Amino acid sequence: MDLETFNSLKQETNNFANPSDFDQLLGFHTFIGLIALKDPLRDGVKRTIDKAIQEGQVTVRLVSADHLETAKCYAVDSGILAKDSYNEFAQEGNAYAMNADEFIEQVGIRQYQDERDQYVIGPENQQRFQQLMDTLVVIGRAKPMHKQVIANGLRVMHKKVAVIGEGINDLKAFENADVSFAMGSGKSIARNRSSMVLTDDNFESCIKAILRGRNIYSNVKKFLQFQITVNFSILVCILISVLYLTESPFNAVMLIWINLIMDVLAALALATAPPLERVISEPAITEGV
Repeated sequence: MDLETFNSLKQETNNFANPSDFDQLLGFHTFIGLIALKDPLRDGVKRTIDKAIQEGQVTVRLVSADHLETAKCYAVDSGILAKDSYNEFAQEGNAYAMNADEFIEQVGIRQYQDERDQYVIGPENQQRFQQLMDTLVVIGRAKPMHKQVIANGLRVMHKKVAVIGEGINDLKAFENADVSFAMGSGKSIARNRSSMVLTDDNFESCIKAILRGRNIYSNVKKFLQFQITVNFSILVCILISVLYLTESPFNAVMLIWINLIMDVLAALALATAPPLERVISEPAITEGV
């Protein structure tokens, strides 16, 4: 059918006002075949997400602007949503996947001032929000407002929120999250507003960042253990020698050597030690952070 015939038919049927009018349109066409397109996941994404959930104690949620069914399919492929939970409901009617508008209908929206003295929007019914977050891992048809509500609601629950995005729609969520990751191939404004930029567009880099972050705590703990052990040992030696030998076994030069050479170099080696894989399994430290 050429464009002139189509426009003429469109005028005659008042822009195909009745469903039966489409029968006239279909009469000019012959079904030949159907083509479907799929954007495959990167290699290693499922393995990395499984590691984040099982070993890193990280809760991964997919908040997408795509249709809910599309988001659910990608969530199943990546390991975020269990295949047997695709169409199931959890306890107390809490869904594993939900449209953003339906989600907002249940939790509501309110504006308030957060701990940073900024006016933000969050869930009005925080109790219902917490019930949904116990099971909800996929949200479809999400807009920037929905992402902001989710981020602030999780922070009210004293959760540490990390957001991954690439465009303008993610800016509000970036501002309200504890840490934000922008794709290197995304919009420049998103890269500028984010905490970190994933130059390789790889989710595995987020897990490496978590590993490095937890390793800092582990290294600081080793550093403090070494400092306390060395200095306490010196203190005990000096105290015993003064009480029983009337003089210290260490002179000024020895103490300077211990504190400036041996102490500093050994502590520096411990503080800069590379992370071990087992560090990812250690619980995150949130008190005072």
